[in-house]
Amino acid sequence: MMNGELVAAAAAAGISCILTRDRLFAESAVKSIKNHKDLAIVLLILAQFKALIYLSAFERAWLSKPIEPIPGCMIEWPEFALQ
Repeated sequence: MMNGELVAAAAAAGISCILTRDRLFAESAVKSIKNHKDLAIVLLILAQFKALIYLSAFERAWLSKPIEPIPGCMIEWPEFALQ
């Protein structure tokens, strides 16, 4: 399945936001969301760690500023990467 097809399938299924760590997917998907204005793409930019450390970093970032998807757009979250 190509990225545009994945975005279309997500939109058709009523999904409003796709979270991804894949920058290439996000950049490709953002082109497709022009046809699916209710869908948002969130590029997670936290450094990759082992699961427990990553989850702890995610929680700290979330408590600092939760994800606020913007329909029809791609955002990077968190706005600053926590280590």
